[in-house]
Amino acid sequence: MKRARQTSLEEESQVYTVSELTYRLQQYLETEYERVCVEGEVSGYKVSQSGHAYFALKDEAALLNCVIWKSTRLRLGLELDDGQMVRATGGLAIYPPRGAYQLVVRQVHLAGEGLLLKRFEQLKRKLEAEGLFAPERKRPIPPLPTRIAVLTSPTGAAIRDFLKVLRGRFPGLEIDLFPVRVQGIEA
Repeated sequence: MKRARQTSLEEESQVYTVSELTYRLQQYLETEYERVCVEGEVSGYKVSQSGHAYFALKDEAALLNCVIWKSTRLRLGLELDDGQMVRATGGLAIYPPRGAYQLVVRQVHLAGEGLLLKRFEQLKRKLEAEGLFAPERKRPIPPLPTRIAVLTSPTGAAIRDFLKVLRGRFPGLEIDLFPVRVQGIEA
């Protein structure tokens, strides 16, 4: 009986470099998904120092990273908040150095309340029903704190100066110092 010849995967299909495959995927995504509208909940919205906005759109099962370039963000005149439901229109793009794809947003519209906001409102109603927001349960806020915590290096000149000024301005204030590294690799 003849034995079937085993072939390796390399013999059956073309072998790509990482760059070649990423380039092919980039061409495909940027052509096939040049204009796509995605609805999801905003998560992790942050505007970088350069003015670009980075965030994710998510639903119950998946997450899509998004970017709004500064010029587009200024033109839209809309700042997003975590928990908002939005419809974002743009094109898919691959960022080759990370091998990650993202939606480059060109338009965005609010689409209603997000899941996180709904959960917050549900929790608020639950706590309200338990009477936790009742005026008689509220404690008066002291005019000045009576105790603070400071996280820093206990040996630096900055903490000595800080404590000296603090004790001079607020005698009787309890100060808890928690030592942490503020320089070096482990900081």
